[in-house]
Amino acid sequence: MDNAGPLTLVGSKLQAWFGKTYPKSQATQATHKLEEESRWWHAYTEIQIATAVELAKLLVKFYRLKEIVGHDDIAPGRKRDPGPAFPLIHIQAMVMGRPEEQSERYRVTATRLNIRKGPGSEFDRVSESLKKGTEVSLLEKCDRWSKVEVIDKKTGKETEIEGWVYNRYIQLISA
Repeated sequence: MDNAGPLTLVGSKLQAWFGKTYPKSQATQATHKLEEESRWWHAYTEIQIATAVELAKLLVKFYRLKEIVGHDDIAPGRKRDPGPAFPLIHIQAMVMGRPEEQSERYRVTATRLNIRKGPGSEFDRVSESLKKGTEVSLLEKCDRWSKVEVIDKKTGKETEIEGWVYNRYIQLISA
């Protein structure tokens, strides 16, 4: 699976270690589970995720695998892939046929963020805009948009408000 991994902000573009640049629309800002600082990560495409799920299901069935892990789980001292832009917990649950124990949680980084009926600005909003700092639980992650459920600030539990938000304006806070 081809992915540039961590990216460095250079002007208005993001640059990979090998020099190629990417627009922010092809990246997400998150903190790796083995690091403390947030940084930009090249996003995986919907096709990459769907193909990874399909292939993983075949490998699990053929080899009777009991778990799916990333390189960062096997060699944490030298590997950082697949990284926080890859929805590993979601894929593990889908492939292994078990519920996700806890969804990844994100925090809104924009002053106001629209939550929509579908993955695109052409879709209607499902509620008023989310304010900066609002926490959401990840339901489905795509390359540029994610389906989320809003977390109630007082109870810390999921609400019934769910919809799609643009990945550029949410930041991973826990997995």
